Amino acid sequence: MRNSVRTVMKCVVGVGAALLPAGCIVETDAPPPPPAVVMVDGPVVDDPSVVLIDVEPPPPDRVYVYDPGFPPGTYFYGGFYYYGGYRYPHDVFINRYVVVNVREHRFADSGENRRAAAPIIQQHRAQYAARRQAAPAQPQHAQEHRDNAQGH
Repeated sequence: MRNSVRTVMKCVVGVGAALLPAGCIVETDAPPPPPAVVMVDGPVVDDPSVVLIDVEPPPPDRVYVYDPGFPPGTYFYGGFYYYGGYRYPHDVFINRYVVVNVREHRFADSGENRRAAAPIIQQHRAQYAARRQAAPAQPQHAQEHRDNAQGH
């Protein structure tokens, strides 16, 4: 059974020569959206090549993956898959996690994976922007850095 949503619209209508709405309130009894946070207690594959990451690549450089077997929020960058705060080598992630998910029909609908990933991707972008604002500014070019070091 699908979740049902009840929407009630209350409007105040002006009286007189023109019957125009003066204001409307929309009330919805919809369930709250699922959290966008990807919570992973640890790596999804136990392998020494899996790395807990502290610096993620810029969002424009990431390629998000929605194919069957890939959990929402997984992205590919530099030959590695990233998911839940961990970096996985390509073959380890595919052969030991994605293949199992496909066999067990987890994350099977790529359309649903794409929909579920949308708030996660927004969260990734916001987190990256916040970290970038908190980081100290770096010189834009190597020459500027050398000039500043030499006192020019």
